[in-house]
Amino acid sequence: MKASVLQEAGARHRWRAWRRTRPFYAGLLMIAGAIVLVAISWVDLGLLRLTGTAGAATWTISTLLTVAGLTTWTSSSRRHFTGSLAVVLALCSLIAANLGGLLLGFFFAAAGGCLALAWTPLPQQPHTSPGKSPSGGA
Repeated sequence: MKASVLQEAGARHRWRAWRRTRPFYAGLLMIAGAIVLVAISWVDLGLLRLTGTAGAATWTISTLLTVAGLTTWTSSSRRHFTGSLAVVLALCSLIAANLGGLLLGFFFAAAGGCLALAWTPLPQQPHTSPGKSPSGGA
């Protein structure tokens, strides 16, 4: 019983450490925007049905937003490119994808792109041995 609790605590610690070293919520919002765009295109809302080029544009934008979100997670050094791409795709979705998924997908994708552009990594703390001070003196 105790070993499984320790393993769970260790897994939770690793997850938090992984999440805090990258723009996690930026990628999450990009992927959420992509899901909303596709979900709105699938819903049968009468006049807002997407077929043909509008449907293809929605799927293309959603796929690119998903790839941008996953790339933001896996390679935080490319966050400026993926953030810019997400903002441009969000703006394109206003025209091509049913008013950006009734504005909800647009807001998610644009917010994710802005978060990716604004994110900066935490500065690395120098590792010191117990007997020495960080300034190098004794």
